Amino acid sequence: MSDRQLWEERARAAGSVVVRVADWDAVAAYAVALVRPDREDLISGEAAPHPVLAAPGLPAPCLDALRARLAPDAELLERGLAAQAGGIDVGLARALAAVADTGSCLVEDTDENVRLATMLPDISLLLLPEGAVLPDLSAAGTVVRDALSGDAPRRLTFITGPSRTADIERVLTLGVHG
Repeated sequence: MSDRQLWEERARAAGSVVVRVADWDAVAAYAVALVRPDREDLISGEAAPHPVLAAPGLPAPCLDALRARLAPDAELLERGLAAQAGGIDVGLARALAAVADTGSCLVEDTDENVRLATMLPDISLLLLPEGAVLPDLSAAGTVVRDALSGDAPRRLTFITGPSRTADIERVLTLGVHG
């Protein structure tokens, strides 16, 4: 089994959905299809004023494809995500690499907007470049070391499936940070 196949298997086992896409237009089509026009605001419980898709730090061709597909009343956020904390439907971010052994993705999320795009929305999509799957955490260590070798402080996060938490009574809840 290839590293890519093992990563896909482990990512799915952790609760992720793995979809291969051919180009930025296919990324946009997939992401926009997940934006729900009839959702409620998660904080107030009232109808949300408009659908929101967050895509901080993505390349211009991807942003152009998203804009072309979004409904006229939908909003594409590239920054200022903290101000919309309870109202983001879908978040998109780029992964630096993936780890086959764990089904994880490695995300450089020094920018608060990237970090929030992976944590706040009901649905978080990570864009993984073809050929960026590493066999194990030892191999990922090289990527981490290279990413942290500059002068500026950086933040890296390994993400494996939907967030989850359990309370003292051992009740597991998926999709929340706790």
